[in-house]
Amino acid sequence: MKYQLCRQIFRKRSGIFLINQNGLEIKWDSFIEAIRDPIIELPNPANEWAKRVRAVTKHFAEGHRVIYTNWIRLKETNLLNCEGLLIEKSSFVWYEQWFPWFPLLNNRTVLESKTGEWEVLKKETIKEGKSSYRVTGLASPLNGLIALNLPNENEGDTIQPGHRHGTLGRLLPGFSYQSVSGELILKGLGIDEELIKARNVDPEGFLLPE
Repeated sequence: MKYQLCRQIFRKRSGIFLINQNGLEIKWDSFIEAIRDPIIELPNPANEWAKRVRAVTKHFAEGHRVIYTNWIRLKETNLLNCEGLLIEKSSFVWYEQWFPWFPLLNNRTVLESKTGEWEVLKKETIKEGKSSYRVTGLASPLNGLIALNLPNENEGDTIQPGHRHGTLGRLLPGFSYQSVSGELILKGLGIDEELIKARNVDPEGFLLPE
């Protein structure tokens, strides 16, 4: 796991990594150098992100497995096909699943909006004004990203629903669940977890909120 993450983190790339609210641009090579060298300081949030990544690359621990599994699970979704994604700072747990890991591991540029949201764009679509998909779902510190409302997919005349209004999103690949005495128990990274915010799962795998 550590080897695969480090290989992805330190791969050579060019262009812009982050554009903050004030229009300040931080290039990929500057961010990667800040990960390698703790003496280098960048404007936040890039500096705090570099510290987090450095800690993982230097001392990979069992608790860091969630970074790897988030990455693998997201690769199984259609989010990587989107030109851009809007990620709200709805909670710290949600936010830390995405940043800096999603743009870093998937070679995306990050734009910080005036409203405090983060927009994660493909390199070739920066500043083109294309609409981005707003991502909602459920995450926990123990199991990372658990469920997501994804873009619907069209297969000929059939629409495969990836998003369902009023739900917490569809359970991601690799998870299963069990209902025990009215409680919804998630089976994830080796440790069962009660999903306090969810009361049930519909027939298509969408989590229904409490």
